[in-house]
Amino acid sequence: MQLYASGGFTQFDYGSADRNLRQYGQVVAPSYNVSSIKNCISIYYSETDKMCGAEDVRQLGRDLQCAELHLLPYAAWNHGDFVWSRYARHALHEPIIAKIDAWRDGMKMRIAH
Repeated sequence: MQLYASGGFTQFDYGSADRNLRQYGQVVAPSYNVSSIKNCISIYYSETDKMCGAEDVRQLGRDLQCAELHLLPYAAWNHGDFVWSRYARHALHEPIIAKIDAWRDGMKMRIAH
């Protein structure tokens, strides 16, 4: 909720300048440096998610070194739908499991050689 309220992608804010100063050495919670992340990340998002704005997700994709963005094709898909939609299995679970399987199979091939 802090991320949503602040509009930034920062570490936990302890609620006071003193506590943040003790924890981080500065009075405000520091931003995450996502450009230093080297792993490739797949991000699934929708245009109508009220908790994770589509433009914010696209900006995160640009900031990461390696990101695959997957826009879900459902006009009214919202944050809860990522868990509760009857289409979640088809739209999310199966593609994610296929990516994991492909990665695992690739690792097996590298180990075998």
